[in-house]
Amino acid sequence: MRQKVSKGYKRVNARNVLLSGISAFVFAGVMVAATVQAQPKTSSAAPATPQQLEVKFHPATGIKINPVTVTYTGYRYEKPHVVHPVARNKWSRATPEDAYRGVVGANMAGDADWILEGFAPGDRAAVKEMMKQPEAVEKVARFYKSVTRVQLLEVIYYGEYVVAIYENVRSNGSSRVTEFAMKKTKDGWGLTNELEKDVFYTYIIEGVRKKYEKKN
Repeated sequence: MRQKVSKGYKRVNARNVLLSGISAFVFAGVMVAATVQAQPKTSSAAPATPQQLEVKFHPATGIKINPVTVTYTGYRYEKPHVVHPVARNKWSRATPEDAYRGVVGANMAGDADWILEGFAPGDRAAVKEMMKQPEAVEKVARFYKSVTRVQLLEVIYYGEYVVAIYENVRSNGSSRVTEFAMKKTKDGWGLTNELEKDVFYTYIIEGVRKKYEKKN
């Protein structure tokens, strides 16, 4: 069964992960509708104290009663936090937000070595293999050159991982809401696809993403 996506948004299969760490997930025969419970919001700067957030899942058909509620730890930006690309020689990996500024810069520049460096060491071999595909890096660079604004919407803490929900706004007015997961390594924060097959994670992400897609 195919899930519906709001106009202007494109689903990305997890097996065709963009080099920036973007991934989405296929739900085998499962359709859910989700809402995110309103919680105290934060400013555009990262808050000092994480919040307890929740997402509610309803059946896609029938009366929307008796939802399944999942709570999680994270924070939600009151105003989208714009991610400004950074030059490679000024790139810091001290925080997930800092690290992702370099990821955006690397993809916009089409710099294959820098893109690879943006991933955690354990992910690099698989990403390097994927980068051998014809025009793989060029394709991503073309996409990012059409992006006028990248903004963080929400951050989720899940085990040792930090997952950010973000939006790419393109020059043609369309946008894509998706996520990236990061983990801390000895070199700082790096992208990872280790949660690609984590079922609990995929349902949380699907529910949270739908909340932002409905706003558009």
